[in-house]
Amino acid sequence: AMTHDERVYPAPFAFMPERFIKEDGTLSDDLGQQQYGFARRYSAKTLQFRLLRMITSVLAVFDVKKAVDEFGREIDVTPRSKKVAALVQRASCKGI
Repeated sequence: AMTHDERVYPAPFAFMPERFIKEDGTLSDDLGQQQYGFARRYSAKTLQFRLLRMITSVLAVFDVKKAVDEFGREIDVTPRSKKVAALVQRASCKGI
């Protein structure tokens, strides 16, 4: 891999983000910073389609329902915040 050259990076497998920071606190011009920059870029529409396709596949294959306790009663989920509660309420499928 690009950043695993021991001649350039001592202890290349150690987590050392400080190796990319100069003594004055600014980021170095080292090409190692680009290790995450070569991936393919997708448009938002493509990502939305892929996410929808993944969710549809999960719903088609798995039986998604509430968990049950040892007595067969459904375990109610209590959201921790109002924002999460609003998402859960919007996502609930009543009558299915």
